[in-house]
Amino acid sequence: MHLRPSRSQLALLLRAQQWPDLATAAQDLLQHFPASSFMLRMSVAGQRQAIGSLPPHIMAEFGDEADPVSRHIGASGIPLEWDTATLCAGGDGAPVYQSLRGAGIVSGLSMAARSDLGWSRIDFYFHQDADKGATADLFLLGSYLHEAACRVWRASWPAEVPRLTARERQCLQWSASGKTSQEIGQILGISQHTVYFHLKKVASKFKVYGTRHAISRAMDLKLINPI
Repeated sequence: MHLRPSRSQLALLLRAQQWPDLATAAQDLLQHFPASSFMLRMSVAGQRQAIGSLPPHIMAEFGDEADPVSRHIGASGIPLEWDTATLCAGGDGAPVYQSLRGAGIVSGLSMAARSDLGWSRIDFYFHQDADKGATADLFLLGSYLHEAACRVWRASWPAEVPRLTARERQCLQWSASGKTSQEIGQILGISQHTVYFHLKKVASKFKVYGTRHAISRAMDLKLINPI
């Protein structure tokens, strides 16, 4: 029988200051759930961090490709329960699901969590059929895990890397592609004045005097895609 963790136990995740500490704390909490292991893959401004309790060689197999699970939760935001047998048989799953199946994992629960910093894919893995009654508790654990990851990321983010908002990155990316402020405004459904505001704010964050310099700096830091 799995005892539901208290809020104070979940809050222990928020005390983690480094990624290994967060991974250990999350795995310790899983003793309260039927899930055997977990993974969190966080994406912030094109940069990624992954933690989990899967074997290292399986963790390394999770690439940047959009597999069926990632496509579903990324596009809809709706959590997904899945089983490895179906993903492996359908031919649409990434090779990592074959590895998960080989490790004895028969099913998983995946969710997306978003904040102003970035978004995370959070997986919980089961060696037997999932206990449907624990799903709500796993969502709660996932929410705490994402918030804790945001805190660790902010603490570890290099001081010289500006934190751009999603809209600032969009304006800068379209500007890098050669679009004018008027065209960017039409694409994003905002006014030309708002585009100017975002680009000026980006230049200020990079401590440069114009958009061209900001684009060059952002590409160097991999905050936007190369042209």
